Amino acid sequence: MHAFGDALLFLFVFGGASIVPTVLALLFLQRYRGLWMVLCVVAVGIAATGLGAVAAVAGEGVNPGTGIWAMLAVPRILLAPLAVGLFGVCAWFAPGPAYRRWLLVAVGGECIASLYGLFHWFAPLLFK
Repeated sequence: MHAFGDALLFLFVFGGASIVPTVLALLFLQRYRGLWMVLCVVAVGIAATGLGAVAAVAGEGVNPGTGIWAMLAVPRILLAPLAVGLFGVCAWFAPGPAYRRWLLVAVGGECIASLYGLFHWFAPLLFK
């Protein structure tokens, strides 16, 4: 349990420290429209996997017999706040309103996954 907590801490610290280089890269890549289209498609696809993870956990629960998707859903939901930050930074530096809109759709999907994880797993620990 301690190793899992340490791994999550490392991921969140590394994710926070990687914001500055990501912002610099996005500033240099603003003029390449094709890259932003690919980024929007990938972001919406990743957000769809977050919503699928929520559906897998909410519908069946995580039991040994529910399959591989339900087992992968828990870490996917736990990493959703990092994706919210990444897609939010990308939306902030998006070169046009259409790209910004699609990235904000991805942010919304990841927010749903994050809020589900917060209220389903962490809120009962706080309000016992």
